Amino acid sequence: MKPYLFVFRVKQSRDNPQNQAIEGAYATVIVFRDSSESARSIAINYLEEYGWHIEWQKHALELLPSQIADLDASLKSVYQKAELNGISSYFDCFPLAPDH
Repeated sequence: MKPYLFVFRVKQSRDNPQNQAIEGAYATVIVFRDSSESARSIAINYLEEYGWHIEWQKHALELLPSQIADLDASLKSVYQKAELNGISSYFDCFPLAPDH
């Protein structure tokens, strides 16, 4: 299994249990799978299952050992959780626009 990292621009769906007052987020998802196609499919299903609508994909890459060694503390934590569970995520949320 190889580690794949995806970054998606997401919005909350009506089914999102958190239903926070946010405009959207960048969701970073790390998935361990045998292929990038399988990893991407799992990442999308994971986000949708937790009530997020994917607007577009920003990044997709297979993480190389040199990149893993250079991850910052928060991404290293996501990576370690994905190693244990097969998948993990981190959200960078941004607030509602003033006109909402």
